[in-house]
Amino acid sequence: MTEMHWTLSPPPRLDWIAVEATVVDHKYQRTLRSKASQKSIARIRDHFDWLRFGAVVLASNGDGTYVVVDGQHRIEAARQRPGLNKVPAVIVEAETLKEQASAFIGVNRDRVNATPAQLFHAHCAAGDADAVALRGALESAGCAIPRTNKPASNLKPGELTCVAALRSACKKFGPDTLSRALSILRDAYPDSGGDLFGQLVRAALQIVARSEDQGVAFDRDRLVATIAAKAGDDWKDEAFALGRAIGLKPDDACRSLIVAAYNRGLRAENRLPWER
Repeated sequence: MTEMHWTLSPPPRLDWIAVEATVVDHKYQRTLRSKASQKSIARIRDHFDWLRFGAVVLASNGDGTYVVVDGQHRIEAARQRPGLNKVPAVIVEAETLKEQASAFIGVNRDRVNATPAQLFHAHCAAGDADAVALRGALESAGCAIPRTNKPASNLKPGELTCVAALRSACKKFGPDTLSRALSILRDAYPDSGGDLFGQLVRAALQIVARSEDQGVAFDRDRLVATIAAKAGDDWKDEAFALGRAIGLKPDDACRSLIVAAYNRGLRAENRLPWER
């Protein structure tokens, strides 16, 4: 059993603090100059909602100012938002630089961030249109995003963890096209988990989407059998090797390998035209 440490710092107090009274100590705090930070600040500012803001963590300097322990991006977003003069804060007892830096480390080290899968399910519960559309595409193909983190070896048949790839694909190609591509992969691997990774999903999507856009028909059963002939990891490894050898992106290389295998032994008029 893990040893419990009962020595506690003084309890914090809750208050509304003027944004202009907050300061940042860059001896341990990151700057906000990066594109990622600026994008995060703009997103909070432009879509401001108290339901999402929460309370920042501050430490009093004893002179009417408060050093930011956690919430620098949110405070800067509030600073840029007209009419927002104060923010809710948890004020901890940390007067010295050492104590403030230790508080910063503790808050960030002990934080457990939500996973993409957890955020996806939360978006669905909140009625987010894109997330709901993706969930529908997954369900119609017999697929799902698990609610908890799992290694590939523990995934059930039809489970996928490539949330970012799926969300991007659903927005770009639409839920119906995504569902058709996923159903092909689901039929290719009906009893095994861990084969449905992002690269293979995007490769199958390329084939299905191009066939729809260009009016090129393919034999679905043959495509399913072609993909099923190799494990997902084998497609991935071969795609990376081919991509390095001839300068193709992994997704394109995977699609090229699948199409080449599909075309093998077919007459020219029945072949798919996307080997390269």
